Amino acid sequence: MIVKILKKSVGFPAIKYNMTKVARGEAEILSMANAGILNGFLDISARDIEQYFSAVSRANSISKKDQLHVVFSEKGERFSKKNFEVLGMKWMKEMGFEKQPYMIFFHKDTQNRHIHIVSTTIRMDGSKISDEFDYSKALGALNKLLGLDSLEEFKLKVSRMMGYKYSCLSDFRLLLRQQGYKSFLSDGILKICRYGKVFLRLKEEVVKEFVLTNAFDKYRIAEIESLILHTSEFSDKTWYPIYRSNKVIRHNPVIAHRSELSEYLKKAHNVELIYNINKKTLVSVIVIDRLSKNVFTSPRILSLMLANEDRSTSEIYSAKARYGR
Repeated sequence: MIVKILKKSVGFPAIKYNMTKVARGEAEILSMANAGILNGFLDISARDIEQYFSAVSRANSISKKDQLHVVFSEKGERFSKKNFEVLGMKWMKEMGFEKQPYMIFFHKDTQNRHIHIVSTTIRMDGSKISDEFDYSKALGALNKLLGLDSLEEFKLKVSRMMGYKYSCLSDFRLLLRQQGYKSFLSDGILKICRYGKVFLRLKEEVVKEFVLTNAFDKYRIAEIESLILHTSEFSDKTWYPIYRSNKVIRHNPVIAHRSELSEYLKKAHNVELIYNINKKTLVSVIVIDRLSKNVFTSPRILSLMLANEDRSTSEIYSAKARYGR
């Protein structure tokens, strides 16, 4: 199951979008909750709904972007319409929106069934529900409703990571982020978080004792770097973005970066390259050697990746149509 909170917007354009789908027979209204006067309409239009949501939002004259627009998508047809409706209603309650006017639309125009939920972040009394929750909190609420154990998931993923040795703490934190966890270092304490909650608090010196070492085998590192340099002679080193595969959601987020070279090394030699991207620019390359269980940053490999790199940012990220998965 995938959940996506779409970008904030002025007004309620999601109403028109979904009602147009309904008119075409590509979607249907599953639920219209706390809708006040709208419940008395015999024939409801997108304009009627937009006006009602806008009237509620005008109770707060300061806030400008009040639309909440969420998409839930599941592969295939495992989830029935009723399952989706109940899940959407429970999720709204979990996120504090159960008393808000909202609509749930069921879409059937793609291979994967999905729903859109549209609501307002303004209460009837004019107060505003915080819309600063992030994807992790939204996914955490979804996992809770689906009965997924986020603590067991954390133990499994992080215990594996703790079995490796890292050349620096920033590499460890970057890999945590790639696993979907945020980390915060404050007053000598490292906090590891996801789904809006803290899973683990560790003293910085304890983390260093577990994951950092100066005992790297420099010959092994040199061997790996030579392997990568040699492999780059016959495998394309050009890196590109990988997008989350979901045709329902526009502007799919980038979830990783890969290259023909990195794919070959992972399959043939159990060596993984992690491209560290900042503002769409490659800033470092982290090497994970799964045989020796060492993780290190390699300036030599970064230089290799940047050599003869004359692509513009737009050229790199326009590869979406070719490489989207």
